[in-house]
Amino acid sequence: MPWRARTIVRHHCARRASRPQLKRDPLGGPDKASTVLSPSTLFSASTAVILVAAACGLAEFLGTIRFSPTVFGLGPLLLREDLPMRGPLPLAMIGQAGQTQRAKFQVQDDRTVLFRDKRGIFRVDTPLAFKGTLLPMTGSAQLEARAPVSVLVVIGAIAMIALGMVRMHVAPVEGVIAVPIVLAGLLIVSLFVERDRARLAAREVVDEILRQGRAA
Repeated sequence: MPWRARTIVRHHCARRASRPQLKRDPLGGPDKASTVLSPSTLFSASTAVILVAAACGLAEFLGTIRFSPTVFGLGPLLLREDLPMRGPLPLAMIGQAGQTQRAKFQVQDDRTVLFRDKRGIFRVDTPLAFKGTLLPMTGSAQLEARAPVSVLVVIGAIAMIALGMVRMHVAPVEGVIAVPIVLAGLLIVSLFVERDRARLAAREVVDEILRQGRAA
């Protein structure tokens, strides 16, 4: 068999073998594994928030009962408006306490009156018991009504627990998502109800203070 020369064909467009490139985060970039919050950590944090909110709620409750001006200045604002006041604040009422059909009040000084919701046994109440401040002026009194801080924190913590349960696949997504929706609806309704109650209670407090002042 005759010898034949081997034909060599050069493919200039052939791709060169390349080594796999390692993807690295930029220097000082955050670690993705460390920035993701685990469901168990979220659940533990939510439980801790509820316990702290319960302790703060107890302190807020005691401060409200004792008519602490600091406690009455805390919380989301429900209502701020001016109420007509027929006459000045009677000086004889300074330091006195009383109650009306809807509220209990205490006259701190000639410029500040604190009042809070009077809960009833047979009355349907909301979680947001209002607390209000009246600032008497010439011919009117400035009203500020606020909601308790602790209740809002507890509602937020419950929503966080619901989200944590979804991530841990403990409960179905449809059922757990319904919890924040129901809480949000309850919160909105409670805000409107307590706003109207605070307005009516403030009018009763103003009339009662003037009545007791004239009687004294």
